[in-house]
Amino acid sequence: MDDRGLRLEKKAGYFKWMLDEYVGNVYVCDMDTYELLYLNQNACETLGFPIEKVLGRKCYEVIQGRTSPCPFCT
Repeated sequence: MDDRGLRLEKKAGYFKWMLDEYVGNVYVCDMDTYELLYLNQNACETLGFPIEKVLGRKCYEVIQGRTSPCPFCT
């Protein structure tokens, strides 16, 4: 990997660390499929699920308890 790639990888690591350590709830989902791609530990604790049980599931199911996408996201 070249120097630029190493710098980008390091910055991405810092960004992930910030999200992981943030005391609020953080989640990232795919806007097309609504699949959860990332949740920080605080979000998992708030939802009451371990990360393994929520990644890949639909955000509207896990976070809002819905069977279809939320009106504010569609």
